[in-house]
Amino acid sequence: MRKRKLIKDVDYVLLSDVRDRIKKSGQHKLVPGIDTVDKNSWKDVNEWCEDHNLKPADIFDYVNGKFKRRTKSETIRVGILIYDRKQLNKKKKKSIRQTERAIILHCRKEITEIYKGKRMSDDQLYRVGKKALERTPGFLMFDKAWRKKIGY
Repeated sequence: MRKRKLIKDVDYVLLSDVRDRIKKSGQHKLVPGIDTVDKNSWKDVNEWCEDHNLKPADIFDYVNGKFKRRTKSETIRVGILIYDRKQLNKKKKKSIRQTERAIILHCRKEITEIYKGKRMSDDQLYRVGKKALERTPGFLMFDKAWRKKIGY
């Protein structure tokens, strides 16, 4: 169990005592240092939102925007395309197998179609393909049923 870091010369009081004191005094803002909100309690979070003129939906929207997945659909399509080509390459004889870089560069036509005709050098193309492989969720690479549900 981790020890909590306490600030020197600050009194720590139960939140219920603070609420009673605030209601009696007529203040609506919580006092710094005494403002101890239990982050695991919805009641405390709602009261904190009311004290700061926020809605719980505002906090939800902020958190949802902060942790939203930023991988674009084009990136996922390129990752799936390269993964499929790598699987086909594994079935070839060992002497004629291509490197990962060669596989990505041979997919130039398909990748430029996905990115709507954007012209790329070999290094840019390889970087796009390599990053797409890293960012594509693993289950989409091998699960054909999920690909059909999503539309890939």
